[in-house]
Amino acid sequence: MTKAKKKPITTRKSLAEVISVQLQSSKKDALIYVDAVVDAMIQSLLDGSKIQINEFVNMEIKTKSAQPAKTGRNPRTGEAIQIAAKPESKVFKATPSRAFKKRIQ
Repeated sequence: MTKAKKKPITTRKSLAEVISVQLQSSKKDALIYVDAVVDAMIQSLLDGSKIQINEFVNMEIKTKSAQPAKTGRNPRTGEAIQIAAKPESKVFKATPSRAFKKRIQ
């Protein structure tokens, strides 16, 4: 039995290396650029904006509505059980763009 190969992981440092080569700048400067972009994106999402990067991805933070308490059934015994209410919550959602979907298929 053979082990499955681990897929490479892109980190902020590896992104900075690619950017430093493309911009012919130092890795330290490129890491500052990467951090600035990531920080700006996070702040934008926290401020309620939707991020739309053409030909790549759309990102947003959605609000899931609160769910009231309800009664359910244990599938094994059929016994009625009380299911606790869920408060309103926020969920991060990222959707690939159509152009990106076409490129990966």
